[in-house]
Amino acid sequence: MSKELVKNVQEPVAYRYPVPRLNPERPEWHYTMTKTKPDSQPLYASRKWIGLDDDEVHQAFCHAEYETPYSWDEDPEAWCKAFYNYVEAKLREKNQ
Repeated sequence: MSKELVKNVQEPVAYRYPVPRLNPERPEWHYTMTKTKPDSQPLYASRKWIGLDDDEVHQAFCHAEYETPYSWDEDPEAWCKAFYNYVEAKLREKNQ
């Protein structure tokens, strides 16, 4: 696993399409949240997603295993929720 995982596949956040004007070299652009025209161009967020490295995943495991009252053997659903909540908080912190 790499030190820093970066999500390479990004979904467009919006689309734009040209609207003809008198000067075709400088079109006017209209923006939408969905692809409405065949010549719509996708627009992407400028930031890249930053994932967790191996140490941070290990910290999440240790948190769920040792710092919560949940046991995988007795309540795997609660244990998974504790792990998930820790991971979610770390990802939000790194991608603000």
